[in-house]
Amino acid sequence: RFTGKERDAETGLDYFLARYYSAAQGRFTSPDEWAAGIVDPFTGGQVGQPGPLPYADITDPQTLNKYAYVRNNPLRYTDPDGHSDLEYDGRTRTLTLYSGGGEEIGSWHASNNVDSRASLGKIPEGTYPFLDASAPHMHGSAKDAHDSHLKDSDKGEFGPGGIFRIEAFKGPDGKMHEGVGVHSGREGMTDLAGRTGADYATQGCVRTCTPAMKAIIQTAKTDPLKTLRVRNNMPAKQERPRVPKRREDDQDEK
Repeated sequence: RFTGKERDAETGLDYFLARYYSAAQGRFTSPDEWAAGIVDPFTGGQVGQPGPLPYADITDPQTLNKYAYVRNNPLRYTDPDGHSDLEYDGRTRTLTLYSGGGEEIGSWHASNNVDSRASLGKIPEGTYPFLDASAPHMHGSAKDAHDSHLKDSDKGEFGPGGIFRIEAFKGPDGKMHEGVGVHSGREGMTDLAGRTGADYATQGCVRTCTPAMKAIIQTAKTDPLKTLRVRNNMPAKQERPRVPKRREDDQDEK
């Protein structure tokens, strides 16, 4: 027993809340079912129907086994409930990674400073399902629009870890927004408001630090991301200062 879960003395099975695990067989007694949606806060039911697992990868056969536990390698990996969550708090300016059981895995500095030209503004408070659940979206050799930095680099728009995008959603402006998510980048760079690193302006994304992205990427390999919860993120009452149009900041990824 590597997880400390409750063991049923009569059957010898370990209870994982959603499924039972047989230590003798090294397998769960029922398959992992991904609901592909959010839990309804009023009924407690899943919004979506069970569907394909987001972490299934044809190049990694272990991920195709819906009865296995952490790729059959409990000495290296853990899997609290199968799915993890991120929470951004606009008041404390922190991004926190939680296991599905509510256990905090880590917390890092982050911001949702938005370019004044962006129509979205700050991400509205709420819960958003992830589009990229088990691995971040990468941009290959693509470079920033206004300089020579690779998009996925320390100084680039998204940082070396790429971006974990959330599903498209309708913003306060009535428009659908795609490509919004969580990423790092702009290390050692300063925006027109004098902010750098995790505080550098975006087009609506939450920007954090590289250590945070590394931890999220590692966790998502075995605990795919389920949702991004945004709280205490109301826009400032005063009008945001206009930024000269001589420079572009991060663009939503299409």
